Amino acid sequence: MKTQLKINGELKDVEIENGEITIIEPEKKATGWERIKKDNKYCYWCGDDRVDKLREDCSTADNNLYSLANYFSSEELFKNISCMQTLQRKMFRWQAENDVPIRVHTDKYIICADGSIINCEKTYGTEYPFLPCFSSKEKAEECRELFIEDLQWLFTEFRWRMDG
Repeated sequence: MKTQLKINGELKDVEIENGEITIIEPEKKATGWERIKKDNKYCYWCGDDRVDKLREDCSTADNNLYSLANYFSSEELFKNISCMQTLQRKMFRWQAENDVPIRVHTDKYIICADGSIINCEKTYGTEYPFLPCFSSKEKAEECRELFIEDLQWLFTEFRWRMDG
């Protein structure tokens, strides 16, 4: 029989069978960001956009990588984050090399998506810090055209967690 009991002040799901009580632990979602069990391998970014793996041994290095959000229990999540960050850096660099600095309280243009359609739109004060802003619609469209395939992936397929 399944029921709930208050144990140490906390309501827990339990199963009672033949006079024995078993606590039913809730399933943890596998997001790709969680720590893994000791001796299993996790992925981390080692500086050249390639996956590297380490064995979890609860060391200071493991703790540091985890605290820096550079610890992935899912290689697919690692690849998604790595591709997104590479695209982001390339677009920031393109904007810096091909456009003027963007002032805080001026009109600016952003690249955004409506479903699978990638647009360039004027924005008033709203900034999207994960992608650059542009001084004109023409500059935004130049950048969009240059990175259109990567942007299509970003806006339609990119996942920052594996349980959704």
